[in-house]
Amino acid sequence: MNKEKPSATAALILKVVLFESKSDAGPLIVSPESAQLSQAIANEIFKYPKIFSFLIKNKLTRGLLLFIESLLNKGFILHVATRKKYIEELTIGIIENGCTQLLNIGAGYDTLCAIMASRYSEVRCMEVDHPNTQKQKQAALLKSYAPSNLYFLSADLSKIGIRQVLKDQTIIDLNKKTLVIIEGVLMYLNEDDVNKCFSDLIDLFSNNLDVIFTFLDKRANNDIQFKSASPLIKWWLNKKKENFLWGIGKDELTMKMNNLGFTKVAIITKQQFITTFFDNSNSEPVLAEGEMICHASMSRRNSKND
Repeated sequence: MNKEKPSATAALILKVVLFESKSDAGPLIVSPESAQLSQAIANEIFKYPKIFSFLIKNKLTRGLLLFIESLLNKGFILHVATRKKYIEELTIGIIENGCTQLLNIGAGYDTLCAIMASRYSEVRCMEVDHPNTQKQKQAALLKSYAPSNLYFLSADLSKIGIRQVLKDQTIIDLNKKTLVIIEGVLMYLNEDDVNKCFSDLIDLFSNNLDVIFTFLDKRANNDIQFKSASPLIKWWLNKKKENFLWGIGKDELTMKMNNLGFTKVAIITKQQFITTFFDNSNSEPVLAEGEMICHASMSRRNSKND
């Protein structure tokens, strides 16, 4: 990531969410709350938000944008939207099962923490992200949408680890049941940093820990990329200094998480997205393939209580 500018991929994902919110499947995949908050953030960070809003509503320009997507990475827009919806539903289930803290690492312009903070006043919702990305988002939300249980922690995670960010924070209770979300982040880290992130989280949270994260599949040629991605995608990521560095096969990941001490590991693939959201559809939707969700759970007793 360019350290002097907000994340380019975070802005791209925000545009994708807003685009999909105007599709026929939009109300099913993008909640009204998410669409409203995403628009508020867009109004703050986009240079010409009204023009962008027109483009994603206009039938002609929508068709052109979908044609361009089909050339660059077919199905990417719907993949991102369904990925986010699936994570939202997992999050709701975990919260309703007793989780009292939600931590989103590298949240970008995602609205999940803000929505959960509004729905569940008893849950402490926290976001950690680079200050250059976070300050614009925070400014947009504070104008009209600031639940008292929503917290922003600014940190450059390329310079300091998550342990350093959290260990001295008074707003987080390391003994409470916690859900950590790391969506669209780990593929930008090298393997050592990924391993350190997980080991830090395990060491920090002494009781119940759930982790939901996305990962890219490592292909046979060791290429880390969506299967349908054009070479132009790699060029753009390189230009923005946001290259994909880490990928892993789903079987290898399951073994890795088990070895770390996670007792329950579930991998959610493209087919599960389709089954969950489009089971009654007349035709199977096209989703980009190569990125999956992992939900891993660990339950340990605090040594003080043993």
